[in-house]
Formats: sequence, structure tokens, C-alpha cells
Amino acid sequence: MASRTITSADSVFILSSADFALAATQIQGYAADAAFATDEADTAEVVLGVDGVMSAGWVPRMYTQTITLQADSPSIDIFDGIVLAQDANRTVFRLGGVITLPGTERSYTLSRGVLNRHTSIPTAQRTLQPRTFTITWESILPTPLV
Repeated sequence: MASRTITSADSVFILSSADFALAATQIQGYAADAAFATDEADTAEVVLGVDGVMSAGWVPRMYTQTITLQADSPSIDIFDGIVLAQDANRTVFRLGGVITLPGTERSYTLSRGVLNRHTSIPTAQRTLQPRTFTITWESILPTPLV
């Protein structure tokens, strides 16, 4: 078995949606310094009572993920299409995804996501800048690659 690495160059992100009739499609054309990132998520609510005794409890959570694509990425068509279809139908489409990171020997299954934020047009500077798309997932489950 090879040693684990921290490279992201060999990562694979597959997005699909039965609601949107999107077959499993690999996302391509990531920004030079960013591909995808998830925000931290609280796993518990922790409070300290006035008597100094700490209490804690599990809380349900959502997972926010930002995908950053070059302005000329062919995958932008997918995200723009989802936004347009959601607007036209006044609904949301559930998404699914799988991210494979061979370097860390892990895969992540992303479930019941909703595209809830996007930049509608690239910022025009010396060159067109990357666009971002945000999906909020109901669950993300890690699995070791075998």
C-alpha cells in the first residue's frame, strides 16, 4: 500500500440528481487555488450553567459546501441549469454526491443536498474570476477506500 498524501489533484467529485434528471457527472474545471470546501459543523450544543456545571447534548446538523469553478468550467452549465430550473419551477432539487480522495484513501457520500447559493456572473478583472456555488447537505458520510 502506498503512503497517504495530501494531494487534491487526483480528487473526483461526482454530482447527481434524480429530481433534476442529472446522471452521475464528474465536476471539472476547479479554480486554481480552490476546488471545494466544507464549513465546520457543530456536533453538540454545550452550555455552562451559572453554577459552573457544563451540560452538553447532540444536535442535528447540516453541512455547507462551497464549490469554486473557473469562469470557463464546463461544470458551470450544470449549476446554472439547476438554478434556472429551481427558479422556473419554484422548487428545489435534491442533489447527491460522492467525493473520492485517493491521497487520503477516503471517500465521502453526500446526501440530500440543495444548491442554495451561487455567484450569478464571474467578476471581470484582468481575467474572469472563478464562480462559487454552495450546496447544503443533510449528511456527509466518510468511508475508507479499500
